[in-house]
Amino acid sequence: MGLLRFISELFSFAIQVIETIFRILGSIFRLFSHSSNQYTDNKGYKRFNDSDKSVHRWAAEKKLGRKLRNGEVVHHKDRDKTNNSFGNLWVFKNQAEHHRVHQMDANRHGKKASYQVFKKKKGFFD
Repeated sequence: MGLLRFISELFSFAIQVIETIFRILGSIFRLFSHSSNQYTDNKGYKRFNDSDKSVHRWAAEKKLGRKLRNGEVVHHKDRDKTNNSFGNLWVFKNQAEHHRVHQMDANRHGKKASYQVFKKKKGFFD
């Protein structure tokens, strides 16, 4: 009976892993393949046409595996509002924490630089 239970639990775990992989792939597909389903709002952020939801907030939710809590702020590390890749997004508990990061940037690079897109270094083939 022990072997049968082990196989059953292993099979159940495998199904959960496969479902998670498909959910993640579906999210990535929606994010990167349906740019025609997005528009840029007047503040420069991408939004989905069908729901008007901010793409960066949606992507942060997918990255975290949960809905964003009230007050949480999504920050673009490279300051590019259109770069919604998972690795470029930070989530702060509130606006005060988010503002603190911009203040640190302003102290290091000047206030104007704190909100501008960081210049990307040219690569070997650029």
